[in-house]
Amino acid sequence: MENKKLIAEELGNLLKMTRQFSDLDTCEYVKDSNGNEHVVVTGKPNETGYCWKYYCNVTWDSGIAMIRDVLKQIG
Repeated sequence: MENKKLIAEELGNLLKMTRQFSDLDTCEYVKDSNGNEHVVVTGKPNETGYCWKYYCNVTWDSGIAMIRDVLKQIG
């Protein structure tokens, strides 16, 4: 079984190294009480307090499919 939590954390670390996501704050794997799985990608707040956020549905994904889905959904 793949460690989706660790994959999401490491994906966040990689994305932070890019120009497009240098303002990324967190990338975390969440599994709710219904069994749905999401990766929540959140940006750092700007000077007005606004931060961007993406909820990526990764239910039933393998590790590599999860990475592909997150990249596709955050664009």
